[in-house]
Amino acid sequence: MGALTGAIPGQPVRIRAYPAELTSDGINVYASSQKYPPGHTEPPAERNGWNKTQYRSDPRIAGALKVVEAPGPKNGWNRLVLRDEGVKLSIILIEWELL
Repeated sequence: MGALTGAIPGQPVRIRAYPAELTSDGINVYASSQKYPPGHTEPPAERNGWNKTQYRSDPRIAGALKVVEAPGPKNGWNRLVLRDEGVKLSIILIEWELL
């Protein structure tokens, strides 16, 4: 259980979820996708809570977060269930894209 900033739009979307942690230097996001190669950074902005965001490579952490139930027609495109496979997380970055 936790807090959500933002909303899923309630229509067909593609979901990606990334484990992340808040540090004194900003947010570290663990991604194994080519979209965010290790070393990719984003400047502080409203969308990241005004925190510098750094993408890091750690296959163990990146693979520890699973989408169990994605938004779909059976749940009205408004339910998302995630499972942590044993890594303690302080932040989960959820990225959605309209289909």
